[in-house]
Amino acid sequence: MMTSHSKQFFDRVVVWAFVAVLGTSWGFVIQPVTFMPLVAQELSGNEHQNTLQWVTTQGEAKFISRAPLLEFEGVSDKLQGLIDLDKNLVDFYIDLETLDTGIELRDKHMRDSYLETATYPFAEFTGTFLRLPDATALGTQSVTVTGTFRMHGIDQEITVDGELDFSDPEEVQLHASWTILLSDYDIDIPKAVFYELDNEQEIVLSATLRPSSP
Repeated sequence: MMTSHSKQFFDRVVVWAFVAVLGTSWGFVIQPVTFMPLVAQELSGNEHQNTLQWVTTQGEAKFISRAPLLEFEGVSDKLQGLIDLDKNLVDFYIDLETLDTGIELRDKHMRDSYLETATYPFAEFTGTFLRLPDATALGTQSVTVTGTFRMHGIDQEITVDGELDFSDPEEVQLHASWTILLSDYDIDIPKAVFYELDNEQEIVLSATLRPSSP
């Protein structure tokens, strides 16, 4: 079914084509410059409706530790990734060296003793949508992605629930969260600072993505 916007565009094309034919038969010519800006404007307004891939322009990842005696966050604003609906691909990663807990000594312990970032610098999630989201829908829609989360050299199959918003044709908003156990990734917690880090960690991702050509 043709939308009202598409019908208006189609009607204008028909009218201009009719006028052009009459003009030719009557001995004058309709200059293309009169019509072409209209076409360019219509195409420009619809160019993102067929977009199937988006890449991050801004992204943040949080690792939230809720130990009995202390809660803190490791935050990075260097989250990178993409969403590709044509390939049904979701892929996001961060450089773990960029995580910041707000205390320099704790950051050093986390990187050197827990995450061993010199050997395993990145954490990455790669997955597929259980059901593809509707990129033409307005408002927030819930999504579920299954895939592999890789950290500390170990892959674990996980399911992630999140939200996407395609309302703005120029950018997509993403929010997702899930929990992991550090023990599942063979990450030891030094006993000397055990009270600062809980085995269970919540991971929260937030990102803004822009349309991109595959």
